[in-house]
Amino acid sequence: MIPNPIIGLLANLLDRYFTRGDIVSILMAAGVPGEEPRRRRDGQELNKAQMVTEWLQRVNRENAAGSLAVLGRILRSLLEVDRRRRGDLDESERGDLNARLAESDLRYMNGGLLVPVVMTGGATPALQELLQARDFPGVLAEFNRATENVQGSRSATAANVRS
Repeated sequence: MIPNPIIGLLANLLDRYFTRGDIVSILMAAGVPGEEPRRRRDGQELNKAQMVTEWLQRVNRENAAGSLAVLGRILRSLLEVDRRRRGDLDESERGDLNARLAESDLRYMNGGLLVPVVMTGGATPALQELLQARDFPGVLAEFNRATENVQGSRSATAANVRS
């Protein structure tokens, strides 16, 4: 599932940098289900940030197993693809985004891949989501990242043993 703090931050960033039409295109291309939410229950029209929040919460309700793959595609659009068109996020915004991901034990990798931060004690819930969603590129990226960490740990251990 997409963590609520990440939903809130994405809603603000997408609202700041994109038109409503651009947001709809980004979210639909990322695989967000259904049509664009337009109105609240009381009939008032949703602003852009509210629309993003409602739509991403729908992802969590209707496609929980594939939610991280959807989030990865949204982040790819925000961090890699559309920045050429609208400018780059500033360091503070990137830092906030990375911090929110880290708080949720996630890390973004280029290409739209979200991988769980290494934890001890078996498969993480995020890895389980990747497997259930059949997000095999995400699973492969997680294994590659874990292998790099293990190889780095071996090198550090060997250096400590020699000294």
